[in-house]
Amino acid sequence: MIKFLKSNLFFLTVLVVIVFFVYGKSVNFGLTKIDDDVLTIKNINYISDYKNIPKFFLTDCYFGKQTQYYRPVLNISFAVEAIIFKDNCKVFHTTNILLFIFSLYLIFLFLSKLNFDNTVLKFLILLFTVHPVCSSVPVWIPSRNDTLLTIFFMLSLINFINYLKTDKNIFLFSHLIFFAISLFTKETAVLLLLIYPLIIYSFNLKISKKQIFNNVICVLPLLITYFILRHFSVRSVNISVYFTNFVYYIKNIVIGIMLYIEKIFYPSYMPIMLYNIKPTIQTYIINIIVFISLIYVYHKKFINGKIIIFSLIFSFLAIFPTFLQEEYAFLTHRLIISLSGIIILLSTILKKIFLIFPKTKNCLMVIFVFLVILFSFCSFMQSDKYKDSFTYWTNAYIDAPNYHKVCDGLAKECYHKNLFDKAVELSLKSIEINKKIDYYLTYATILLKKGDIVLSKQIFEQILELDKDNILAYIHLGEIYLIKNDYDNAIKYSKIALEKAKVKSIDKEITALENLSRTYAVCQKYKESINILLQILKYNTNKSNIYYLLSMLYEDVNDLQNAIKYIEEALKIEPDKTEYKERLEILQKKFNKA
Repeated sequence: MIKFLKSNLFFLTVLVVIVFFVYGKSVNFGLTKIDDDVLTIKNINYISDYKNIPKFFLTDCYFGKQTQYYRPVLNISFAVEAIIFKDNCKVFHTTNILLFIFSLYLIFLFLSKLNFDNTVLKFLILLFTVHPVCSSVPVWIPSRNDTLLTIFFMLSLINFINYLKTDKNIFLFSHLIFFAISLFTKETAVLLLLIYPLIIYSFNLKISKKQIFNNVICVLPLLITYFILRHFSVRSVNISVYFTNFVYYIKNIVIGIMLYIEKIFYPSYMPIMLYNIKPTIQTYIINIIVFISLIYVYHKKFINGKIIIFSLIFSFLAIFPTFLQEEYAFLTHRLIISLSGIIILLSTILKKIFLIFPKTKNCLMVIFVFLVILFSFCSFMQSDKYKDSFTYWTNAYIDAPNYHKVCDGLAKECYHKNLFDKAVELSLKSIEINKKIDYYLTYATILLKKGDIVLSKQIFEQILELDKDNILAYIHLGEIYLIKNDYDNAIKYSKIALEKAKVKSIDKEITALENLSRTYAVCQKYKESINILLQILKYNTNKSNIYYLLSMLYEDVNDLQNAIKYIEEALKIEPDKTEYKERLEILQKKFNKA
């Protein structure tokens, strides 16, 4: 029994219990509508078709070529879930929690390979498991990109160390495979390539000329393949921008790192998002204390200089690419991959303290228990900020009220809750800060829902002058013509939207088809509407609302047999839906009377 309690399996069990205790409620959370909806629900038909998986390697992570984010493995992770479980949010959230657990456990295994004290490592990892700075990782679905990177890179490092020690090709092959997967998970892996020689230097590992040759000769083709695929799949990066805006990016790096350090050592308040960050006096004080402490422990030989170099470089490289965005926003989930470097520093210092002052163990254990309880409570409460989109964007606005993306995001949420005055106010604020077409689209959509048809029509037409392929503008103009009983123009704009959508993606095409079907139905062209809905079913047979609409339309053309057939199909998907049950009873009575 004592042996089991000390085993790694027991530690993994404890990790699972603690993570699910603190973050388990997130299984029932919805979407925040910041990337998670685009990566999953909005493109569910596309990602749930296994035939599209090879295409992930030829587009950015949003299934287009407009951004510089090349992350096929992230898309594959969602595709696997969608293929098996369709659009089940509980599955997406559960997977996120499991990936978080696995990433932390692999950090432990990696550091164990470097001969750090297992007991100290376990306590530190448990502490960071519930640390508020990591609270967004298991509960925000898109953060799995960082846990996936952590998992595959840790596996690569573990196998790399095994290869150096045993010279067995199986470990070389495994290390290279996991590094390749890391590359296709997130761009950060390119920089993390520097960790391999650094780990040899810092931990005095031996490597033969043959092992160097084998690594180089295998890694080069991987990098070449990666950069070729990336070149044809995403928007190219204009490196000159980083030189012309050198001061801006240096400022982001310095302030961003200072804020991470503050939130690690004093997580008094954990923001969802910060924009245009301005350090406080508290930020400077905490960073000065940390810096002086590092100098002190090095001077007193508590820690080897090589270990400090490795830890700092590892942590820096892991988060460095996040500072190179056109608009840097502080998000704490990005820190997960850097934990290895932070834990190495803390583990080494604590081990030395225990050796010099053995009586401090009991005192530090009390502090540890107190911090775990405190952090667990804070992270438990913090995770609620991600429970749904309205809650998320409300809290994001509290943290970053002058960030145009946040203003637009909250405007959309207010619009969906029919808080039109607030939605208009926020939408105008986002446009005032940044005159993006998308923000004008949000503003015009809110005006349309509010009933200001004249102004919304003018804005939609102006949007099309700037972007003739804007599908939503065509769809909304079709809605406006429907309201004005101009059925010819309503159908015309709905058809244009469909033609534009066909060259975009299947999911955009389905959205346009649904819109055209509704337009035909309002225009009392029921047969045309039915044909469109049947066409949608060729792409997706799991949408109960399509069957429900078909049932209504067949009733409109007095085809009760098909009306009953399709409401029964809807009930197969959602058997407990009262609306569907009541409709089936009404139709059956009507059919029996006929």
